[in-house]
Amino acid sequence: MGLHQDVKMRNKLRVFLHDKVKLTREWIYNQGVKIQGSAVQRILKATSSVPTMNAFIGCLGWDFNLLRMLVIDLMHEFKLGVWKALFSHLIRILYAVGQQYVEELNHRFRQMPTFGFGTICTFTNNASEMKRLAARDFEDLLQCAIPVFEGLLPGPVNSKLMTLLYRAAEWHALAKLRMHTEKTLDYMETLTYEFGKLMCQFQNLSNNSFQTYGTDRETTTRYRRKEKEAVTAGASQQKENSGRQRKFLNLLTYKWHALADYVCSIRWFGPTDSFSTQLKLYGLGNEKKDPRQIGRRLRRLEWARRAADHRGIHTKRRRQQGILNAGNAAELLAAHHHIGLSAKNKRNIGSFVKMHHDDPAAQNFYPKLQDHLLGRLMDHKFDGDTHESFTDTDRNHIRLKGGSFISLKTCHINYTTYDVRRDQDTINPSNHADVMMLSGEDAAGAHPYWYARVLGIFHATIISSHPNASTTKSGPVEMEFLWVGFVPESDPFAFGFLDPAHILRGCHLMPVFSDGRTSELLETKKPTVARKEGEKDDWAYFYVGIFVDRDMFMRYFPGGGVGHVANRKFFKQGEDSSNDDAVSNISSDPGADELEISDTEEVDLDEMSENGSMILD
Repeated sequence: MGLHQDVKMRNKLRVFLHDKVKLTREWIYNQGVKIQGSAVQRILKATSSVPTMNAFIGCLGWDFNLLRMLVIDLMHEFKLGVWKALFSHLIRILYAVGQQYVEELNHRFRQMPTFGFGTICTFTNNASEMKRLAARDFEDLLQCAIPVFEGLLPGPVNSKLMTLLYRAAEWHALAKLRMHTEKTLDYMETLTYEFGKLMCQFQNLSNNSFQTYGTDRETTTRYRRKEKEAVTAGASQQKENSGRQRKFLNLLTYKWHALADYVCSIRWFGPTDSFSTQLKLYGLGNEKKDPRQIGRRLRRLEWARRAADHRGIHTKRRRQQGILNAGNAAELLAAHHHIGLSAKNKRNIGSFVKMHHDDPAAQNFYPKLQDHLLGRLMDHKFDGDTHESFTDTDRNHIRLKGGSFISLKTCHINYTTYDVRRDQDTINPSNHADVMMLSGEDAAGAHPYWYARVLGIFHATIISSHPNASTTKSGPVEMEFLWVGFVPESDPFAFGFLDPAHILRGCHLMPVFSDGRTSELLETKKPTVARKEGEKDDWAYFYVGIFVDRDMFMRYFPGGGVGHVANRKFFKQGEDSSNDDAVSNISSDPGADELEISDTEEVDLDEMSENGSMILD
């Protein structure tokens, strides 16, 4: 797959050769011609056909296209097929380079932050062993593979591998979309053959550069299989089979060959999750009493649901269904975010500032808060809260009622996905604290998003006597605000405040493990709210995980989704703009890592790959 010969073969119309099969069957059954004879082979061998009449053709007519009956299977063909084989081969390469690199890989996976409700879960202690992993676990390995594998292999191989892993994750993100457009399908079609070329190149490079052998687990599995075969055959295990065997990256498989059929299948049948290859409904039962077993299964699930309702146990989906059935569904769906109204954790502003007086994240905490609140009351455009025009006199007009504010643990962000559905991210400063928002920069080539880490979630009652933002007539105003920060401490605006309404959704920031940690960004060695408990330094850079879910990927795909508010100056799109040049210009150059787009340029689809390698310091 990916070669010109394969493209030409797939472009040929593949149909059932009804006339030729019928003719050869008449020769065989009426004239006694041999099946393997030269006459039969001369007609059927060129197309690898056999003189067997297809049952579907017999029932549905000779003009029925058999190919449209065969659907793709993303889970088994890619997640548990192509990607699992590639990941296994990468583990063998690391063993060939040195076992310490395998241990480093496992250590990096253990440090990978989680995301969402089960979207990216905590990895096992020994991810390289791949023990008891489901398809969703291999999907997580793929989405987090780039920062984990970066720098573990020699330079030239590392560059090729980074490009290959990016294209693999990109192809998988496109294949599992629930809503496609002509733009996404055209790009996926070109990307499929680019991915094929990269895999073939990496196969040759790795097979020629490394002496790869089966891992200990693969060797043990082979021993057990041989012992089982020997017992079945009534013989003893041969000692000649001892020792590890050479292993190569094998691309001569049906699962790999089937990837080129995905675009056609999606055009025929719709997205890959609109159908299932599951053969039976009962799953956990057998074929003899399946109706009764299905009924019992449904009753058990219903009893478990009722028990969960009675005990107050709810999953994410059940919580959302419960909210929407509360009678005010329209109002709740329209709300951008939700922050609790609890007043249990009340903080006095003076005591809070005094308690964090030596924390660099809390320097000028109250003046910055006053700037933020005053800017919002005066309807200033959000620019990162660099309100340099505000004076101390202006700030003295802003007061917190009772001199206190309320601290909360979570903030729920509702957003519209690319396929026009409503979803929710939960922001929690203790674990899922990273958020993204539209950038306030208008310069050419500016990145469309800003990123921040939430340090605290607050709401307070604000009293203002400022002439341009007075609350004298309207009365005190309830306001919600987030304490955020991310950039180096040397920046005076490294830590500040953010209106929750500016948040698009949560994001997944992955450490750049190859660049290590540093104490230069935040020089203090004392405990600080900007770090987790026990940490004394910070990661130097972060990758933005654009493949973490379907919606996140479409936020970086030029044109985005129909449910997104995109930065039009960055993702320039028009009804009369052509995408042909962009689709046909996918570069595999691993060194093209700088994103430069001017206001007058059409966005090349290849340049979207650079968003995934955006590094934050």
